[in-house]
Amino acid sequence: MRRGSRRRRDAARRRTHVAGRSDSPVTVREVTATGDDAALRSSGGLDGPIELIVPAAIEMAAMVRLMSAALGAEVGLSLDEVDDVRLAAAEVFAAAVDADGSDRVAVTFEVLDGAVSARFVALGGAAIVLDELGAQILESGVDEVEVGEGTVRFVKHSGSNAD
Repeated sequence: MRRGSRRRRDAARRRTHVAGRSDSPVTVREVTATGDDAALRSSGGLDGPIELIVPAAIEMAAMVRLMSAALGAEVGLSLDEVDDVRLAAAEVFAAAVDADGSDRVAVTFEVLDGAVSARFVALGGAAIVLDELGAQILESGVDEVEVGEGTVRFVKHSGSNAD
């Protein structure tokens, strides 16, 4: 067997490890809610935020989009609203991947009463900078956007696409 083939195969095995295992490049965990956050949470099953930590690689965008779409459906967003959340998550994740010095991206999803929120942090101290098109997509697709030092957070409410 050629040396390059073995390296590619081993790299593929490392990327496909189950989330939550100590040797996995992807971490998913449910964070316990306290105080006001717990009061805002819908009564539908989740006890706290879900934190997804993935390598800062564009190949991980599908995982972030899938998680955002699943949680949007969980809170009762329409198909158009779920698409808005999925697109917003993809835009912010792509900007986090492009952040200088970022090796991993943490995404914290919260299911609120009739809404879903996502907070993105480029780990390693990098700042997430949205380009003009990404900022416009975010502004038109979600209800609330907060851009802070090194973080981007958005919220999408159910029924916000109604005419």
